[in-house]
Amino acid sequence: MMTSTLMSTHKAFKALQQAGIDDQQAEAMVEVFSDMQQRQPGAQVGKQLGQLRTKVDQIDERLGHLTIKVNQIDERLGHVERKIDKLAIRFSHLENKVDKMEVMLSEMNFRLTGAVDSLRNDVVTLTTDMRWIKRLSILMTTTLLAAVLKDILL
Repeated sequence: MMTSTLMSTHKAFKALQQAGIDDQQAEAMVEVFSDMQQRQPGAQVGKQLGQLRTKVDQIDERLGHLTIKVNQIDERLGHVERKIDKLAIRFSHLENKVDKMEVMLSEMNFRLTGAVDSLRNDVVTLTTDMRWIKRLSILMTTTLLAAVLKDILL
């Protein structure tokens, strides 16, 4: 590669001399072109590749941090899901207890309604019985009074 570069440099120098450019100017121009040719493709590509590698490394590092954060969030969500599952179980137990209490209250309401109806009927019966007892009391008192008055008068 070095030989071909020297040959190209020599050819360029000769071509510039033949074009009427003096030796010093031709040599300076060949040197500038040679530097430009050597630097441009290899140096620029190498520099760009270095920058690209740096950026890829930075992106890789950021992705690593992002992966860690995503894993932390996933772990936290797992904790939240477990807590929600526990709450769902507790809520289900509470629903069952509320359902049982509703059944018990319904049964109690039925029994209380029956007891109130029975008491109402008993009160009605007692009221009727008390009327009869009152009437009988008055009748017995009247009969006794009549008998006492009869004894007194006779």
